[in-house]
Amino acid sequence: VDLCLRMSETENAKEVAEIINEAENSELKSETEIEEEEEETPILDLSTYLIKPDHFDGIHVLDDVFEKVDGAPNFREIPGFPIYGTSQPTEKGMVEIVNKVKKGTPNEKIIWINMRREPIVYINGTPFAARNPDDVHENLGVALNDEDVKSVGAHLAKVIGKRSKASSDNTIKVHVDKDFNENPMDRVDVEETLAVE
Repeated sequence: VDLCLRMSETENAKEVAEIINEAENSELKSETEIEEEEEETPILDLSTYLIKPDHFDGIHVLDDVFEKVDGAPNFREIPGFPIYGTSQPTEKGMVEIVNKVKKGTPNEKIIWINMRREPIVYINGTPFAARNPDDVHENLGVALNDEDVKSVGAHLAKVIGKRSKASSDNTIKVHVDKDFNENPMDRVDVEETLAVE
């Protein structure tokens, strides 16, 4: 959420790249920072939740008439208006979108509004979300306001940082769908190891 809010204040793709670089370097805190910080009890405790990539096979569902933007599934424009939409993009996808929609006029602004109502953490430039172990194919389903999303997102980043620290090789376990299936309930969950860079 912070990344998207800060992107709305940018005026060029170079600034976006700097913000993304800053976010990557601050996402997963060092073990000293994790140990020193006392975490407030989050509104939603994600310490036992599974981590799942936000992108999956079959995420792009728009017709071929819509231009595809790498890292920004379902990117589209409202015809006749400078209003765009996308699924949760990768960090590179965000830069691609900004480069695509900028017109090059002086003092041009882009307002980026994230309608996501659950926390997302970027790992290696890709968005990941927490999932309930009992319902791995569904969104969290908890009503969170903007401050709650920010707080729970910070908590999720700490959970992932602790898991990475606990491993001997800076990895975490993530859950992916074995194969795409139109019905999420028919998807088979597979655990994989992800190196956190």
